[in-house]
Amino acid sequence: MPPIDLHSKAPPVRTAGSHRILLSGALLFTTIAILGSFYPWKYKGMAWDAAVQNFSQLSFFTFGVLSRIDWVSNCLLFFPLGFFWTAVVAQGLNGRPTGRSWSLPVALVMVVVGCVVLGATIEFAQHWFPPRVVNPFDVQAQCVGTILGGVAWWLAGTHVEGWLRRFRWLGGPQSNQDKLFIAYLLLWFFGLVLPLDISIDPTEVVSKLRMGRLEIIPFSKQPLFGLWTWGGILFTALAAFPIGAAMVTLGVDAHARTRSVWRAGIASIAIILFGELAQVPVMSRVASTVDILAGLTGAGLGVVWRLRSLGAVDWTLRTDDFRIVKLVVSAAAYLVYSLGLAAVFWWPLRVTRKRVSVIGHLSAAWRRPLFHWLTSDDGFDFATKSKLLWFVPLGVLWAFLWRRAVDPNSRWRATGIVIGVAVAALTAAGLELGQALFPPHVPDLTDALLGTGFATLGLAGTWFWLRPRFGGGATDRLSQMINKPRR
Repeated sequence: MPPIDLHSKAPPVRTAGSHRILLSGALLFTTIAILGSFYPWKYKGMAWDAAVQNFSQLSFFTFGVLSRIDWVSNCLLFFPLGFFWTAVVAQGLNGRPTGRSWSLPVALVMVVVGCVVLGATIEFAQHWFPPRVVNPFDVQAQCVGTILGGVAWWLAGTHVEGWLRRFRWLGGPQSNQDKLFIAYLLLWFFGLVLPLDISIDPTEVVSKLRMGRLEIIPFSKQPLFGLWTWGGILFTALAAFPIGAAMVTLGVDAHARTRSVWRAGIASIAIILFGELAQVPVMSRVASTVDILAGLTGAGLGVVWRLRSLGAVDWTLRTDDFRIVKLVVSAAAYLVYSLGLAAVFWWPLRVTRKRVSVIGHLSAAWRRPLFHWLTSDDGFDFATKSKLLWFVPLGVLWAFLWRRAVDPNSRWRATGIVIGVAVAALTAAGLELGQALFPPHVPDLTDALLGTGFATLGLAGTWFWLRPRFGGGATDRLSQMINKPRR
């Protein structure tokens, strides 16, 4: 295999390996879109003429939205189709006289037309699969999703294709093993999300939580010493074992032999968490923290076993590994704390479906003047406003996260405060406005502004406190302290 310049700025050349991966992704998400559109697959006979007559009476050129949830779902469903099929078609056109400058716009037009035809065909076929509803607005949302996916490839396609070319799964002595691992990962993921009864409606997700299909506290929904409980744990761990083994070599840079035990472990953790979170919007599946713990155990054993079989076990925490570990820990802490804030501000998580009530609360929050308690007779409610102090740790965690993610010499280093304030503002506004869906809470823009201010104080204070402590060689020194040999 010829050497690859990892820092080359030249556009990547089309390779058979990258083309196969993109084509596989396109076929995979097309299959998911088709299967998900006909769930629960209950066939009911209907005359062809009646279906054609009903379909011909639909107005596909009258734009509108019957359900925002369904519209967003259809848009997201076709986004990966637009992304991957634009890549496949554009790569096919690159070898023709149209050239690269014309390949992307031509490919995008072809893909949009094809996906609109596919969406219309799916909607027509739904006549025979109740309770599916034939809705022209779904086709419009699918068209928008396809366009957004194609534009995403247009903007990031060169980088994605170049990234794919740099990894060993496109060729090399371990390519056959890697293909088996990729096939297993796909089967494992499909086993988690089938039968694709997916819903992003918050009301249905909360209902799933109340039904016990979301187990947040381990062993709260199942007996600790039950036979079926430990049988399920053993099965989950065994299913995750090949995932840990795959992460040792799958996608490794062409100049490397294996990942370190730390990097392989982090990659395994990310895949296990992604698989379990993917089951949250699947209504018939059970997502549990017990499965996460069992999966992480099995994947960890798979990592160690594969490294031992290759004779490459090395527990030394190198500088690059240490930085990745700190980045992952910081990101996980920020995410967990944000979810904790949402639980605190929205508890007891009783979603209201009364649209008039929600709109009324949002309108009242918009009309209510900022710092209204300064001029009202109610005064300042210290007991309630004290919860806003919990935004201070959010800013602290962002400071740690940004300093782990960005190189000390990067020109993006100083923008961390600006981005952190923007993220804090979005988080505070989202938590406050979301309270309109969870009575008896009432949204208040003043609270969102105060929350942003407290998060900014935590961010700025931590930023300047860390500045002299995390200089140029702090990571190297700390890594050397951890790996210092013991006497």
